[in-house]
Amino acid sequence: MKKFLALCLAAVMALASASMIAADDGIMLISEAPAVAEEVVVTGVKAPATAPLFGLLRTVKVNVEATEGGKVSVPSKFVAALTSTRSFTVTPDESYEVADIIVNGVSYGPAYKVVLKNIATNLDVQVVFQQKLVEVFTSVYAETFDGETKWTVGGHMESATVADGVLNAVSIGGDPNINHPEAFGLNCDDIDAIRIKFTNNTENTAFQIFFTNEANPGYSEAGSFRATSVVGENELVIYTAGNELWTGTLANMRIDLSNGAGSYVVDSISFDTVTMEVVK
Repeated sequence: MKKFLALCLAAVMALASASMIAADDGIMLISEAPAVAEEVVVTGVKAPATAPLFGLLRTVKVNVEATEGGKVSVPSKFVAALTSTRSFTVTPDESYEVADIIVNGVSYGPAYKVVLKNIATNLDVQVVFQQKLVEVFTSVYAETFDGETKWTVGGHMESATVADGVLNAVSIGGDPNINHPEAFGLNCDDIDAIRIKFTNNTENTAFQIFFTNEANPGYSEAGSFRATSVVGENELVIYTAGNELWTGTLANMRIDLSNGAGSYVVDSISFDTVTMEVVK
């Protein structure tokens, strides 16, 4: 009997040594692309506590269904030993990406490698691919400072000059801003994003855009968008969705580039519509 148990243990250890990747109990999703979480570990698909010894060595079927847009390399079955692991890879076609991996009805999100460990039940795996989408910005209004500008300075912004396609501004204290006192007369519903490219040569990284319209006739905290810049070059995209006051006709705007003394170089300001298009 002892010899028989020793042989069983040896069989289990041999299967364990064939393991491809060590993992925690359950299903591990591993990303090999920066757009997806690096690693997601999900537990719960384990051998039943009442399973007999040979139940740990039984054949387990892995049924895989994949939508159009990629390939899955997965075995039709494998032997699940006490500490063995098996893995398969998910490879999207060009212009596609992994949207989700669903195992026995549970969504684990996107990943490019799936590691299965301590599995003692058949698995139904669904891999969902989707076409990659890219944001397309179409300008409704653009200021590139190629000539004269209607933007002026306010607060502690001491001066501003337009030269060589940029606005150079200097602040001597807190609350510096550039503003557009003339009404734009644009439909807020046509503007999904405000993009601004500028260099912040101060030590302060606060950034805020104020606007006025029929719903918000004076500059207010509620009628504003906040962001955080960096010291140096910035390309900020401020999405307007979610601010209930962004409606009607856009009148004036004030942009607080930071809240400190120093200089700024503003390359461009753009109001855009945003659409999603399939990557070709």
